[in-house]
Amino acid sequence: MLSYQHGYHAGNHADLLKHLVLREVLAYLTKKPSPVTYVDSHAGEGNYDLTGPLPQRLREFEGGVGAALQALAGAPAPVRAFLEELQALEGNGGMDLRTLPGSPGWAQRWLRDQDRLFLFEQHPQAFPLLEAALGTDPRVTVRKADGFAGALSILRPPTKRALWLLDPAYERREEDREVIRRVRQVSRQLPGAVLAIWYPVVERERTEALLDGVREATTAPLLKLELSVAPDHPGHGMTGSGVLVANPPYTLADTFAEVLPWLMDTLAHAQGAGTLRWLRSAP
Repeated sequence: MLSYQHGYHAGNHADLLKHLVLREVLAYLTKKPSPVTYVDSHAGEGNYDLTGPLPQRLREFEGGVGAALQALAGAPAPVRAFLEELQALEGNGGMDLRTLPGSPGWAQRWLRDQDRLFLFEQHPQAFPLLEAALGTDPRVTVRKADGFAGALSILRPPTKRALWLLDPAYERREEDREVIRRVRQVSRQLPGAVLAIWYPVVERERTEALLDGVREATTAPLLKLELSVAPDHPGHGMTGSGVLVANPPYTLADTFAEVLPWLMDTLAHAQGAGTLRWLRSAP
């Protein structure tokens, strides 16, 4: 089933958290000159026009990057740098946003000439847009294929420094099981890879089952970063989201110890909740 279109949700609180994590991880991986391999399991369109019909339908970006921009002056340094980079993109200016990169669009900007990006997308409407947006970059390989299975052909020796972003739509519970299964396989093939597993908080019981499954699937250190903008409330849509990071950079926990409280205060106020917790600590 390929009904999900991320354009409806582009720039919301979940996107902001995910992209801030992505930025910190890639900044760490690119400190050394050796090449980095970036794999995106469900890449989407690559870039989004926030004035288009899908983002304008729900206007979720107003409660995500829009709200963050309103509080730019007091933002922690990593958030401020990200938002200023967003403002500087062509078509954007001040508080007026038109252009918003998705995860592959940001990764393209943050990676270097020696790095490589492998982007997977199967949606018949999203794929040609992704290919048009990033496909001419010689560093980028765009594939209309299953991003779960595709990662297995890439994340294996001799690859050394790698980041795999897993962010399916979670429309079906089978996707939860597929995340767990593929984490297990990739962790065996390339145990040193950084895995960033995005997940929604819709039903807390389902969320915890996913996290428990990932913890059993790998022996890597696991850092949970979660932001909720409303209390858990099954049946009322996504109240929060998180990123579970396997083999996280040592800088990540310290950075988000400052970033998460700011996101809570800025995006959710009194209803917000944030979690920074090691599900398995680094040795």
